[in-house]
Amino acid sequence: MIITIVSIYFTFAVYKEYKASQKIKVENYINKTINQNEKVIKNVFLEIKHEIEKDRILFFQIHQKYTNQLRINPTLDIYELKKDITSNYDLENKEVHLFLLDETFTVTHSTYPPDIGFKLAQIPDARIELDRAEDGGIHQSQSVSIDLINSEIKSYSYSKINDNLYFEMGFINKKIHTILKSTIEKVQLLTNKKSNLFRIEQKIDGTQYYDDIFDKDIKKNKEEYISSKEMFPKDKETDNLIILSNRTGQVYKKYLDDELIVYIPLIKKNNKYLELMGDFVLELHIDRKDEIELNKKIDNYFFIFLIFHIFFLLIIYFFTKKYYETQAELNKKVEENEQLLENNRDFISGMTKQIETPLSVIMNNYSFIKGKITTPLLKYDEQINSSINMLENSYEDLTYIVNNEKVEYLSENINLSSFLKERIEFFDVIAKSKGSFITSDITDNIYIFMNQIELERVIDNNLSNAIKYGETSKGIFITLSKTNKGIILSFHSSSEEIKNKEKIFYKNYQEKLNSKKSLGLGLSMVKSICEKYNITYKVEYKNGKNIFIFNLLKVKV
Repeated sequence: MIITIVSIYFTFAVYKEYKASQKIKVENYINKTINQNEKVIKNVFLEIKHEIEKDRILFFQIHQKYTNQLRINPTLDIYELKKDITSNYDLENKEVHLFLLDETFTVTHSTYPPDIGFKLAQIPDARIELDRAEDGGIHQSQSVSIDLINSEIKSYSYSKINDNLYFEMGFINKKIHTILKSTIEKVQLLTNKKSNLFRIEQKIDGTQYYDDIFDKDIKKNKEEYISSKEMFPKDKETDNLIILSNRTGQVYKKYLDDELIVYIPLIKKNNKYLELMGDFVLELHIDRKDEIELNKKIDNYFFIFLIFHIFFLLIIYFFTKKYYETQAELNKKVEENEQLLENNRDFISGMTKQIETPLSVIMNNYSFIKGKITTPLLKYDEQINSSINMLENSYEDLTYIVNNEKVEYLSENINLSSFLKERIEFFDVIAKSKGSFITSDITDNIYIFMNQIELERVIDNNLSNAIKYGETSKGIFITLSKTNKGIILSFHSSSEEIKNKEKIFYKNYQEKLNSKKSLGLGLSMVKSICEKYNITYKVEYKNGKNIFIFNLLKVKV
């Protein structure tokens, strides 16, 4: 039952992971589209701003000149004025439109017919500049307008002629129109011609409406066009995703049968590149046909998998009983082995206790008779002393093996330099009895914080191995130094090269050196102590010598 639940859960998790990956794929596509379009729009806005700023002084001069003429004669025909402007100024690739507004800021006359009847009082940017025009000056709008009717980019300027008449001029740089057209084509290309770019405008009372700047086949004048638009009061909630996306600054998604429509707040009116008359939201259409088809296939595969899975579980059921029977037999064997291991520990423990008393008697009696040994017997004295030391070292190893899991070995501050010298002196007797010798290079007064018994086991096992497996005639060399790399303790002995320098530290691994075989226990003990104290260790072979190197850097000093 548990296996069934786990297996089905795993399958469902994989299925969910696939769904999540599809979602991430869509998100990445949206983010990529946003970044690409923002980059395109940023570049084009900077270019448009440059073109507008380049003509700003000229446009100001034109507006000032014809404002003065209208103040002298307000009845001048604006078409005649436009002709005069065209003949007196070099306006290559440029065009101007003239507008007369009444006291309500409604366009009454214009060289651009779609604007006749347009109520500028409802347009916040225009209203600001018209109110400023009350001072009698010429005021150029800082924002740029993309025309509602034909998407031409215009910069406007305003002046007051008299109490009943205002003068507006719209300047068109045709190069900018070409730039905008190219940009629209790039946006369409980046989105595989599956996008719309909406401009959100706001009236003076905060009411919003939007139009698609890609779709400009319009037969109405501007006021009729705006009146035909759905209005969204600022204090009223709406479920229109274009308006919502603009108001909240969040991406919204709408899932249809075979496509996903994403609404992306692309750029705000007041941006750091070019001030606009309106905010912009990108509507992106993503084809989901392939995704839906793939999801159907995945669902089918999932269903087929479940059928096979149930069949497979039935087969598993018949093997489960056999498995548990085998497992029970294995557990029985494990218990028997654990009992044998425990018996082995008890045997070693008993053996060490049996050795302890006679070893103490031998050592005490040897100390008593040592001073009375005559010269002819000195060579036997050295052999006896060496054998006692070897026996004592083996006894200490066995004691540690028995007690290390039961006894807490407390650390203390140890003069490692002095301690090492003492252990070398202890093993020097054994080395000499084997026809070998020990030399050393030890830096004085190096301290570490460690348990003395465990430190002794590390040093003694390395010294014992060096004596046992090293070539006696070439001796053993011990070094202890403190460098910027740490406290380095090394044991050098001439011998055949150790073949497996890592496995040599593992329990029961045996390697024959100089025709002598190891039991594989001592270095395993050294390894466990090193790991306890974060001592790093390694074996190198240089100039015919096996070198055991220990770095005690991380041992607390």
